[in-house]
Amino acid sequence: MNPDGLICAAHAIGGLLNHRGLTLDQRCRAARDGGFRRIGWGLEDYRRERAAGQSDADIDATLDRHGVAVAEVEFVMIGTAGAADGPASAETRADLLRFAALVGARHLVCAAGGPDAAPDVAAIVRDYRALCEAAGEQGTLALLEAMPWSRISTLAAAAEVVAAAGHPAGGVMLDTWHFHRVGGVPDDVLAVPAAMIRLIQISDAAAPVGDLFEDTIKRRLFPGDGSFALVDLIAALARHGVRAPVSVEVIGEAADRLPPADMARRSFTSTADVLAAAGYEPEFAGL
Repeated sequence: MNPDGLICAAHAIGGLLNHRGLTLDQRCRAARDGGFRRIGWGLEDYRRERAAGQSDADIDATLDRHGVAVAEVEFVMIGTAGAADGPASAETRADLLRFAALVGARHLVCAAGGPDAAPDVAAIVRDYRALCEAAGEQGTLALLEAMPWSRISTLAAAAEVVAAAGHPAGGVMLDTWHFHRVGGVPDDVLAVPAAMIRLIQISDAAAPVGDLFEDTIKRRLFPGDGSFALVDLIAALARHGVRAPVSVEVIGEAADRLPPADMARRSFTSTADVLAAAGYEPEFAGL
């Protein structure tokens, strides 16, 4: 398995919102020991590094020393106007765009709000297009993620927004947990243009327990350890001509019980096994 096509997601290696408190040096070391060359990283983690006295040059040196690149940053909320702070605010959006440019991240992940999101999908499309325009100017992809509790909850709905926006920096990010929890089946991906699927986040799970949000942050499993039809889904993507990179995002108790390097190694090997069984070879590409 070519490690360039695999990413260790930010919430996975550091725990949700980096509750492990990993520094960038610790994150990079664990990811590299686990087999990864690319990671996800969060804006708040970057801010903590700066507050601890690390300059941008120091951060670049840390990444170079470990041979690790930041591939994805998140999270922007689109279609929710007027928020003073948080992922829907203009300040967060601007900061995340600057952050993505600074670390050279190819992927900026976004979603379309929650119950307070714009009821008019056309307003979401306009906001998403504006994000794509800003991201595209710096060589970043703005990838729309469908979530069960968001205004755009299915892969098909996300693809419609991306198509309507019509910007080359746009695309969808397919999260296997969200995809399965809204009832997605492997052949659903065939209705979305292969070139539009530009990132996959992979995890597994058993039958849902509690509400969906609690389930997603506490009980995701390593690929192959749950009941999702992951091999069938990834095989369908392969047949469809998708070659997007795969970001491993195992969040919750299964990941937290392992030391960071062991967690990263288990993420890498379990994902590689699923991709091999599906005949899928991820590639890392830009605009």
